[in-house]
Amino acid sequence: ALKTFERLANSAADAVRPRAYRKALDVAWFIADPSRMLRLVEEAEQYAVLDRLERVRVLMNKGRAYFKLGDFEASLRAHEEGLQIAKEECSLPDLARSIGMTGGQRIMCGCDIKKGLGEMQRSVSLCQELGDIRHELTGKEIRHIFFVSFGLFKEMDDEFNYILNI
Repeated sequence: ALKTFERLANSAADAVRPRAYRKALDVAWFIADPSRMLRLVEEAEQYAVLDRLERVRVLMNKGRAYFKLGDFEASLRAHEEGLQIAKEECSLPDLARSIGMTGGQRIMCGCDIKKGLGEMQRSVSLCQELGDIRHELTGKEIRHIFFVSFGLFKEMDDEFNYILNI
């Protein structure tokens, strides 16, 4: 799948390339190849220059790649930059994902955990409002990890039961 999307990104019309790169980045994430993700991010960035929302999506993938590489500060910077653009563009789906990824990164790296948890909550609420179950569950999964890590077992149990009811 990765090779297919990479070929499509290299041969398709300019309108299709950003989406092909995004799909290739998703595959690289799921096969846990952060070095390839960063290479794809560099290629995708040139096509995201004129489309600020596509830039947000590229930055989310850049943050994910740096996270996998263990560079949590670079990951947080990429997510924060994407979040700022999503806010400026008022794209609610991109904003919901960006807030969640930024908050999740803050929690994972221990950078302002309180702010990160607040961002995660806003993301989950926005995803619920938008009917985006996939990203709502992703946010709840990260919150679940937070609750377990800090011994918040009542909250963890509530979160788990909510997820089961979806």
